[in-house]
Amino acid sequence: MLNRLAGTASGAVQAGVAIAHDAASGWALRHPGMPRYGLDHPGEVAAAHRALWHAGITADLVTPGDPLDGHRLLLLPALYLASDATVDWVRRHVHAGGHLLVTWLSGVADEHARVRPGGYPGAYRDLLGVRVEAFHPLADDERVPLTSGGIGRIWSETVHLTGAEPVTAYIGGVLDGRPAVTRHRVGDAHTWYVSTRPDDDTYRRLLTDVARRAGVGPTCPEAPPGVEAVRRHAGDHTRLYLFNHTDRPQRVPAAGHELLTDEPVAEVLTLAPGGVAVLREARR
Repeated sequence: MLNRLAGTASGAVQAGVAIAHDAASGWALRHPGMPRYGLDHPGEVAAAHRALWHAGITADLVTPGDPLDGHRLLLLPALYLASDATVDWVRRHVHAGGHLLVTWLSGVADEHARVRPGGYPGAYRDLLGVRVEAFHPLADDERVPLTSGGIGRIWSETVHLTGAEPVTAYIGGVLDGRPAVTRHRVGDAHTWYVSTRPDDDTYRRLLTDVARRAGVGPTCPEAPPGVEAVRRHAGDHTRLYLFNHTDRPQRVPAAGHELLTDEPVAEVLTLAPGGVAVLREARR
């Protein structure tokens, strides 16, 4: 059976979304002088990836400066530090028509952890069309309601619009009616700012909408919840990798040749609980 999988690791993964991570930002957010303890850049990267995973959308992890060819949407989750080179990398992506989503505490300081002057989020204010006046960190057990029907946790901010439009607002408290999520048009691209951490379901719905506007959808839209799908391009065909993370059999509409069983699939592939499949497809 293993000989039938020869070469399956070759080819490029089809991922329209890139999530930026930066080890230095992770360390910087742990400084005891930050407005809140427990700030976690890797945790924010994981939250964004988890939301996209539950939406069935494949994402790449990148570090600032990596090529973004083929990525229609770039996410900066709590990317606290931003060198001039990183800022230029983000700007080139947006001005080339790439979409951008930035979350709270991104671009606040340069690579030496020196806070950028002029208001937050320092490096990206003009791209996002917002200016943050004040931070409102949230306690571990504190939640803020959102007009989207979800909640925000960990963090919130006083956001002023300088060209962006509000998408979601806070409900109640000192931030009642103020923007929590915004959208701004920059040329052919949309840029988004998220000033709190939405709950997982709200985050999934938000990123699904953001990705859709960027022209990115689920890898396998027909796959049931709990089935992960990743597609690789290789020469004159593609390979669809399916993983059933549930404890029940799952049926996935698909067609091609399944390499593990060496059997053709005409319309539907059935995955056993915890099962995997590698399907060779005709080139799309």
